[in-house]
Amino acid sequence: MRRRVRNIGIIGAVEDAAVEVGAGRLTLDAIAVRARVSRERPLFYFPGKEALLYSVLDRRFKKTGGSRQERRAILSEGPENEITACVLSSIEREYRTQKLPVALLAATADDPRLLLRYSEKYRRFLEEFRGQGLCFKGASTIMLVVKGVKLMEPLSLIPLTSESESGIIEEIIAFSKGGMRD
Repeated sequence: MRRRVRNIGIIGAVEDAAVEVGAGRLTLDAIAVRARVSRERPLFYFPGKEALLYSVLDRRFKKTGGSRQERRAILSEGPENEITACVLSSIEREYRTQKLPVALLAATADDPRLLLRYSEKYRRFLEEFRGQGLCFKGASTIMLVVKGVKLMEPLSLIPLTSESESGIIEEIIAFSKGGMRD
């Protein structure tokens, strides 16, 4: 149990450091300071920087999946509501790590292999949308819009207010319910 708690603390420290200094410039020192452990301690739990970044990405996918299940439980049954739960869980904010997607994307410039591990997860994500009756173009469009918003907002390329964000989410959901069906 202590090992799991320590892992979570280290992964949180990696997220914080990646947001502050950038995932590409992530160092064991930066992680250790934020996790309040010795410089060598993260390597006790993770074999290297790549494993640390994979753990951050895995944690983000798990959080989104958990949020999606919570949203699904609130909504009624039906294919449109499955897509709605997926969109809402993918686009919700976590202010502490809001800039993390940008930092992780920048890290892929140094190590493109980070993307390879997740291409299968995104393929499954598209297939789930397609299983709800959306054609490939519709599923891809929704995914691109959701991920685009997640990347552009932290870069301040699209200044969103709560009202405009709600409007964008409503448009994405309306599109998923009415557009581009198989």
